[in-house]
Amino acid sequence: MTSLPAPPKLMMDANALIDFLKADRAALELVVKYIGQVYVISLVVREVNVIDNENELVDLGLIIIDEKTEDYYAATERIGQLSFVDRLCLFTAKRGDLT
Repeated sequence: MTSLPAPPKLMMDANALIDFLKADRAALELVVKYIGQVYVISLVVREVNVIDNENELVDLGLIIIDEKTEDYYAATERIGQLSFVDRLCLFTAKRGDLT
């Protein structure tokens, strides 16, 4: 018997998170319920100005993770079109095997 693949672990950046929160917060709950776990780094939580505190995100089912020092260093070493926070999301996602 073939086992089902594990549900994806998803990384949410600030732009996507803000769009979901402005459009329909219930959509985030549906993503968590039917698609997979949704992670957001604490730096992104601090950037999001459409919530009062991080408990709002936790109540929607999001998992808030702290950035690692090595991801900060990696994000500062790379220069390109992405913002520092987006690079930090990418390195955190890579380290945590997040999509």
